[in-house]
Amino acid sequence: MDIGVQQEETRSVAFVRRTVRMDEIRGLFDEAFGKLPGLIADAGGTITAAPFGWYHGMPSDVIDVSVGFPVEGMAPGTLAADEDVMVDERIGGRAVVAVHVGSYEALGDSYGQVMAWIEENGEVPRDDFWEEYVSDPTETSESELQTRIVVPVR
Repeated sequence: MDIGVQQEETRSVAFVRRTVRMDEIRGLFDEAFGKLPGLIADAGGTITAAPFGWYHGMPSDVIDVSVGFPVEGMAPGTLAADEDVMVDERIGGRAVVAVHVGSYEALGDSYGQVMAWIEENGEVPRDDFWEEYVSDPTETSESELQTRIVVPVR
């Protein structure tokens, strides 16, 4: 797996943010990915890139996560159609980036490699990180799924 530092753009994003137990995370992703595209389109927005899971802080028994899509054409705030959906900016900057290939269940191994690289190279992570789901799991075999791991650094 190639790991390196890249410059990430600040992006407008539409998302659902919740604190959930680890065993509830799949349901949140299914809910958000099911309802967001229609709400974004109804609000006059456009999805501009792959869906993401944006993690706020380090996971433990529970995780604070935003699930959504990069968008354009939408003002920050909540969507009137669904107050559970927010539009805001995800701040970019320097980030350590890698692409995990394989099942979502094996992401932990890739995170281990990324975090080791960060420590070995003297980088200091911010308090957030995200995954971009480059491949559609309904169209791609599990062994070929691509997930872009982005860990912003100070």
